Amino acid sequence: MNMLNFTVLPLSVSKTEAFSEASREELRVLLALIELNGIADGREAIAAVAGTSVARASAALIFWQEAGVIAPKDHTGSTITEEFENSLCKGKISERDSVAVASTIRRENLASMIAECAALMKRSMLNNSEIKDLTALYEQYALSEEYIVTLAAYLAERGRLTVTRLINKAISLTEREIDTPRALEAYIVERESESEAEREFRKIFGCYGRALSKTEKEKFKKWSHDFGYFTDIVGEAYDIAVSSTTRGYVNYADKVLTGWYAAGCKTLAECRARHEADKEEAKAKKESASKSSKKSKAPAERYGSFDVEDAFQKALDRSYGKK
Repeated sequence: MNMLNFTVLPLSVSKTEAFSEASREELRVLLALIELNGIADGREAIAAVAGTSVARASAALIFWQEAGVIAPKDHTGSTITEEFENSLCKGKISERDSVAVASTIRRENLASMIAECAALMKRSMLNNSEIKDLTALYEQYALSEEYIVTLAAYLAERGRLTVTRLINKAISLTEREIDTPRALEAYIVERESESEAEREFRKIFGCYGRALSKTEKEKFKKWSHDFGYFTDIVGEAYDIAVSSTTRGYVNYADKVLTGWYAAGCKTLAECRARHEADKEEAKAKKESASKSSKKSKAPAERYGSFDVEDAFQKALDRSYGKK
C-alpha cells in the first residue's frame, strides 16, 4: 500500500471557485484529508474516512490537485494553513453569494429538501438567507437531505421549527458526532422515550400545571434512562413512598428505586421481592435492638434477698403514715 502525503496550500476559500463547484463527496474527501493531517495509507484510508468509494476518493483528490488546493508532498508531515482550517471548521457557516448557492442547489438537487423544510414550517417558501443556511448544512457539514428533513420534522412536531433553531440544533448534534441519519434516529428515539417516561411520571406523582424542578427532571431521567425503570416499577416505588412518608415522595421514591437498581432488580416482581426482604431485614434488626436494650437494663439493687428500693419505699410510707 502506497503512503500518500499531501499538503493543503495557502489560499483563501472565498476566492477559490473550486469550493462553489465541488460536490458533496469532493468536500468530504478534502475534510477527510484535513482530519488525517495530509497523511494516509493509500486512497482506501481516505475513502474510509470520507465515507465514499475508493474510485470517487481518487477522483476527488485529482479535482483538488487541479484546483490548486492540495499538492503531493515528498517528505513526512504536512502543513494545513490556519486560515483554511478555520474556514471549514464546524461551528461556523461560511458566507457564500447567491449565485454559488443556486449552483449547489441545482447540482445537488436540493430544491425538494428546501421545499419540504418550508412546508414543515407551514410556509410557502424560505428567504434567501434561510436557503443559504440550509444549503450550508448540506455542503459544509456534509449532512444528508434525509438527516436535515428528519431533524426539521422532529423540531416541527414540538412546535420549535425555525431555520435558526434547525441550524443551531444541527451544529450542536454534529459536535456530539450525531451526524448521520442512523445516529439522528437513535437520538430521537432516546429523547422520545425520555419524554414519554416524563409524562407518565408526572401522572404518577401528580406534577400537573407546573414546570418540573431541576431535581425532578434529573431523577425522572435517571429512572428511565439510567435504571431502565418505567411506570410499573416507578408506580410501585410511589406507593411505598406514600405509605412511608407524608412529604417528599419523589426523593423517597428515588431512594427506593436506587436501592432496587443497586440490588440488580430489573422486573416488578424482583423489586417487590427485594422490598419484602428489606422489610423483614429491618424488622429483624428492630427486634434484635429491642432485646439488646432490655438485656442492658441494670437490675434493681438487692442486698442478699433484700430489695433496697422496696425497703426504702416502705420506709417512706411509714414516715408519712401510709399503710
